[in-house]
Amino acid sequence: MLRGVLATTIAIVAGACSSFEAVEGAPVDAAAGDAAPTDAAACAAPTCAGEGPSCRAEDFTAGCGAFELSGDPSGVIRDCARGKLHVAAKNTLDAVGTLWVDTPLVPFATRISARVAVTAWDGGSMLRITLGAASGFEVRAVLGASGNPQFTLCDSTSGCSPIAIESAVGREHLFVFDLTADGLALSVDCTPVLQRAAIALPVKSSLAVAFGKNDADPIDGTLDDVVVSFR
Repeated sequence: MLRGVLATTIAIVAGACSSFEAVEGAPVDAAAGDAAPTDAAACAAPTCAGEGPSCRAEDFTAGCGAFELSGDPSGVIRDCARGKLHVAAKNTLDAVGTLWVDTPLVPFATRISARVAVTAWDGGSMLRITLGAASGFEVRAVLGASGNPQFTLCDSTSGCSPIAIESAVGREHLFVFDLTADGLALSVDCTPVLQRAAIALPVKSSLAVAFGKNDADPIDGTLDDVVVSFR
């Protein structure tokens, strides 16, 4: 697996599993044992059904799959025991899960999707996507004045922009990122919310999806239905 300098630069946070058109679907019930409530507006997550071998999907029904867990050895939560990747830490401890995927040998577009729920987050990076050695972006999370999670999309080219969605503590949201030569488009719960300038998509390199954070103070959240597809 080609990691380059990613292994030293990513401390935290997956194609084409469906067409790059808007994903539509009915609300999805939480799996047995999942504690987080599901947003009433949640939509069906992309899958790898009918797609080629380049599509990678992780739903955590049989453990953490290809996700690598890292961080402090005690005082944190990093597990997939309840059908989701759960990370929690405080007092500047580290808790991270990362998926690494090789990028194609030819120019490509990619779709990355993930279902996320936040119970607590300290305002820093929550879900980080890195491509190659320098390109990438992240979603940051914080509990606002109302006590509900607020999300922001950040990258080094366009800066940070609020993600305008209604949320509640523990409510799941499906984030879908479509990256092409023309730019980055983000939808949440099947609703387009942001468009950004193009991000470099390096061939013969690697893509990392990281969930969690170093120096957490505090964080607590779950990740599910991760899909990375290339076109």
